[in-house]
Amino acid sequence: GDVWEDRTEYAIAFHLIGQHRVESGSWSFQDGSTEISFPFRIPCNAFSTIAVREGFGQYGVDLYFNEDGMPVFLVTPTGAHVKRGDKQWQYWKFVWRSTLLTLAITATDHLHFTHYRVSNVLSRSSRIALPPTHPLRRITSIFSFSGIMINSFAVHLLLGPNHNLHRATGIKDFTSISRLLPEVMPDVSDWPAINALFEDDVYNTLHPRLQEAPFFADGRLVARALAKMVDAFVAIFQRDGVLCDRNGWQTPEAYALGYEVYSESLETGYKVSKNFTEAVHGRRLMTCDVYHTVISERLKRIFFIVSAWHRHVGFVGDYYENPDFASMSWKQGEAFGRPKQHMILSIINVFTSTGNPKLTEDFTHLFQGMKPDYADEFTRIWKEFVLDLENVETEVTRRNEKRSIVNFNFNPRFIESSVAK
Repeated sequence: GDVWEDRTEYAIAFHLIGQHRVESGSWSFQDGSTEISFPFRIPCNAFSTIAVREGFGQYGVDLYFNEDGMPVFLVTPTGAHVKRGDKQWQYWKFVWRSTLLTLAITATDHLHFTHYRVSNVLSRSSRIALPPTHPLRRITSIFSFSGIMINSFAVHLLLGPNHNLHRATGIKDFTSISRLLPEVMPDVSDWPAINALFEDDVYNTLHPRLQEAPFFADGRLVARALAKMVDAFVAIFQRDGVLCDRNGWQTPEAYALGYEVYSESLETGYKVSKNFTEAVHGRRLMTCDVYHTVISERLKRIFFIVSAWHRHVGFVGDYYENPDFASMSWKQGEAFGRPKQHMILSIINVFTSTGNPKLTEDFTHLFQGMKPDYADEFTRIWKEFVLDLENVETEVTRRNEKRSIVNFNFNPRFIESSVAK
């Protein structure tokens, strides 16, 4: 395979698709009589337990970065230590890139978490529990647009044994993925990287290098605009008792929605946070004020995940353009993907990339015919949201002009309103 500069992994980790998976702390190893420590890592050895077919390379590698963000050390799936410049350095970097893109991001963050854990549950539960004229149903329609269609495509292309994704990878038992990933994924409201965008206290605990990374710096701008919009909608619901009435009871529609989300999550083995469990298990387990806070915070994260987060983790096609850079499978010892598997991979990219409405578009027609009629108030809120996104676009553009490695993923001009792309 080709030789790739170490700035490649630096860019992936601190400027591009891997930012949300960077962990900061202090990890120490013995190098002869010397102890060496590293402040950053992106671990992928958790995926080394996934069995591969005979002849294929094993997934894994924990990659460690120095204070400047450069990769300098790694641990292989067998526990071997490889330092920057060692003979096997390029091979194991290839394995790390391929594992990160294929299993950590594409399979976990994109397919299972974004499409099925969030989008599919949102699409299905809102349609089952809420009547077409319900105000919340109209809002969720924006963020679940064509979600059912694209998720159905994904079932046939990506999820099933012997389908395209399975054949492009070296995984032996593809159903093991569906058993493993729900166990390692947190609930919607418990993902640390996403919480850092919505909660200042969490953001302030980040390492300064991560605070400056585009995912966190630009992602916070989009998160704030979404949070302001959701708070405005929920304030109307709270004022008029749409979700929780003046006697402190959840309305039938609200209870049905929470129950449906909760039931579908448990059915698939996904984790559910404690506060959402309490909101669902009884119609009067918490006050209406607390209930509205729980629902508001959850909706903010859901809407962010299916739009901006999806743009961030879902744009992987370019990384697989060169089979020497990354592939979904490889022969043990070879730092490149074989032609057959990589051609199947290219087909997946074509059939899962479609153009759909952007988050900045005018969806106010959906606010006509609601019961109660909030058309004027909802229209005003949405137009203010679009103006906020225009300001975000201006700021992200300004920042990118000063960056040596640009990142357009949090420019609202390029963010779809749902996972349907």
